[in-house]
Amino acid sequence: MVVQVVESFTAPGMMSSPGRRIVDADGIQLKFSDGRVALCATSGLWNVPFGYGNTTVAEHMEQPLRSLHYGTLFRYSNDYADRAAQLLVEAVGDSYQAVIFGTSGSALNDAAVKFARQRAVLQGKAEKRIVVTFRGSYHGMTLSSMALSGERLGQAAFSVDIRFVRHLSLDDPEEWEHFFERFGNQVALVMLEPMLGSGVFEPTQAVLRKIAQLRDEYDFLLMADEVATGFYKLGTFAASMQWPRMPDLIGFSKALTNGAAASSMLLVSEESWSVFLEHDCPFMHGETQAGSPLSAAATIGVFDFMSQYEIEWHVQHVSEGIAATCANLEKQFHLAHRGRGLFHFLGWGDDAWWKAAAQDASGDPIWHIVDSFREHGVVVQPSIHGIQIIPQIVTTDAEMCQIGQALSETFEQLERSRPWK
Repeated sequence: MVVQVVESFTAPGMMSSPGRRIVDADGIQLKFSDGRVALCATSGLWNVPFGYGNTTVAEHMEQPLRSLHYGTLFRYSNDYADRAAQLLVEAVGDSYQAVIFGTSGSALNDAAVKFARQRAVLQGKAEKRIVVTFRGSYHGMTLSSMALSGERLGQAAFSVDIRFVRHLSLDDPEEWEHFFERFGNQVALVMLEPMLGSGVFEPTQAVLRKIAQLRDEYDFLLMADEVATGFYKLGTFAASMQWPRMPDLIGFSKALTNGAAASSMLLVSEESWSVFLEHDCPFMHGETQAGSPLSAAATIGVFDFMSQYEIEWHVQHVSEGIAATCANLEKQFHLAHRGRGLFHFLGWGDDAWWKAAAQDASGDPIWHIVDSFREHGVVVQPSIHGIQIIPQIVTTDAEMCQIGQALSETFEQLERSRPWK
């Protein structure tokens, strides 16, 4: 009997494809078991912005791997976790006083909800239970984080409990105003993606200003879910550093270890943490692998690499390169294009192209389209009516040209299958 490894978001009949089995990687290059080589234009699903096989990260992980490879945070701590937490706080600002470790973005967001509700209870405001997120957002796939997600993920099939979750518009401040007039005193947490990771949509400044105003009026916690956008994806280390008001909580995962270990870190502001200090109350949350020396060492390695790499210059340079590449493709193939920084979307405005491009697919049409790009030498992320491109920060000019050429060749092939041509 052949044991099947379950691939996320993939029908069983499409699993174990040699064309999608990765056997080796170097820098931004991936090698597949069918012999093909392709450049990664997704930063390894947002996890690997600093290149596969990053030697700086590997060297930092080697020491704990040979000695203290595991150290629990259940009533203990370790130097690696302390150092990683300090580095992350220094990167964002010293107004953050506590760090809660986890193992994934989903677990991180679960912890944030628990933190906000426990804070409310300690303040004598147990009625504050509602969590508000953006409509169309993605916050994970555990039962709790699926409820937080405004994207349709089949929540009903799993009886996901959404009684205390609301999803509001990312571009209509009046909707926020009206909602808080009715329910503001029941809101514990507003959790926002700086850029919707699914679809590359960005909240308007008007909505962000309104939320900042409501935060001061209703005393909920404001959280930035930076799992996808953190580590310079939108120009600054944390995209929420550009908001009208700094959030009370900021969550990081994915790039936190350059994909080398499962980890997440939730930054807690001094004001938010003071409630727990005042009551000398433990936060009732924990994960067995959270804050392990091995994963924390990977984070320390990421910061060491960034300190040597002129990181802000490279971020700006690669951002300009991918923006120019997408602008050329937009003009050449009359595509829809949106995004900024290292987050970009390309596609058509409705699903006519999507269906036409997949009309000869024998299986999942999404994988048919993604495989078309891979066959031309580039790995992309499927999106609604198109694809997303999130290049690695270490992408060279020559590699950017190769990515552009592969994208162009694939769009040309898909263009020929449009029914109105």
